[in-house]
Amino acid sequence: MFLPPRWGDGLSRTGIVLFVVGTPVYFASWIVLIYYPEAAWSKSAVGLLTPAYTPLIWLVSIALIGGSWPYGLASLLFVSVHVYHNILTFHLFGTGGIP
Repeated sequence: MFLPPRWGDGLSRTGIVLFVVGTPVYFASWIVLIYYPEAAWSKSAVGLLTPAYTPLIWLVSIALIGGSWPYGLASLLFVSVHVYHNILTFHLFGTGGIP
């Protein structure tokens, strides 16, 4: 196992709660975009980027459960690049507007 869990301390308990909350939030962000693509939320920049930034919740929770700040930093870097990629892909905040 690459990142063994540390059970019992406060940070790991917080990580478990974040994981239990963050995973359904991530999947719900996709459900809204898939089933309601014409909704104002789905056409907004915040709505379109939700599946890109919500993984930070459960990725950081894994870092807390494993007690690994390098994993947390790598997660932050990954999500930052992922959000930036989505901004470029959807031409958000630029002259192209939201498709």
